[in-house]
Amino acid sequence: MKHVLPMVLLAGVHTLQMHGGGCAALDVTPEQFGAVGDGVHDDTQALRRAFAACSAVPDGPCHVLLARHYSSGPFRFNTSGVTMDVTGVLSMLPRDKYPQTPADQAAYGSFISTQPGIKDLTITGDGLITGLGRQWWPCKYTGCWRPHLIVLSSVTGAKIGPLHMTDGPNHFIEVRTTTIACIHSRRRCVHACIAWPAARQAHLSVL
Repeated sequence: MKHVLPMVLLAGVHTLQMHGGGCAALDVTPEQFGAVGDGVHDDTQALRRAFAACSAVPDGPCHVLLARHYSSGPFRFNTSGVTMDVTGVLSMLPRDKYPQTPADQAAYGSFISTQPGIKDLTITGDGLITGLGRQWWPCKYTGCWRPHLIVLSSVTGAKIGPLHMTDGPNHFIEVRTTTIACIHSRRRCVHACIAWPAARQAHLSVL
């Protein structure tokens, strides 16, 4: 079956490659969608648009390279076959700028989330994901809401790592419902619901 790629989503996409059998693969950067990548400007919308562009290849592969320092609010993976390669820094917005209304919490609930039912998601890279946790940790004692860093919901074939994360505002990674996730950390592969408590840092690597 011939696939017609929506050109409006491809606007600003860095590379569109054709693999064997006519399978299209996208290489995407947030800069193509307006990201500044200086760690100061709010790059939320650019990141959301970059991952939305992956819907041009509904089953992937789509490679999103984060090579600079991005400060962002919450975003979601909505498409199968996506790889987020963090070689720079991906930081949550400061707490006073992070969306926290009940509607925001209902829509996302975590910094990085997934559309239930997607498959073949990879989050990796030799960069850093930070949640600026020190700004959020007092909520543990006062009862205010604090987001998780990553929540995987009903994802088949998720692969997390190698990856370096620091200062999770709540759990680093939550795996919910029927998710099948392989987390590269000292040969441990997780096939169940897990929650990593907030801690100073998490370093995931393949031995």
